[in-house]
Amino acid sequence: MLPKGKDRFEFDVTYQLYLLEDTTIHVMAAHLHPFAIALSFVDATTKETLFTFNCDNYDEKRVLKHVPVYSSAEGIPVKADHDYKLVLETDNPSDGFSDMMALLFLYLADTKMDEHLLKTYYSNLN
Repeated sequence: MLPKGKDRFEFDVTYQLYLLEDTTIHVMAAHLHPFAIALSFVDATTKETLFTFNCDNYDEKRVLKHVPVYSSAEGIPVKADHDYKLVLETDNPSDGFSDMMALLFLYLADTKMDEHLLKTYYSNLN
């Protein structure tokens, strides 16, 4: 539950990422509830913000206008030996509490899957 006013929440997500190797993020999509202002994906080891989803809220109703999506062929490098966190900034202008949810979906390059797919593809050509 989100109290009235501005808040900032930080969540360690290193364990959930379970990175076994250095890789790259190619797509990120956030699911957020109204009154979210920004959701940032941060390399806690270097203290570098890797990407921020700046949200637009309607003034007259409890719904988000826009939440951006990240997509890149180049990708954002992430390292297996680093720690990562999400930082959620909110502003609840209403009286009382409001529900809040923040999810981040990451789509990462997987070299083992690439090797498997290439091996399968080439073996099927013979």
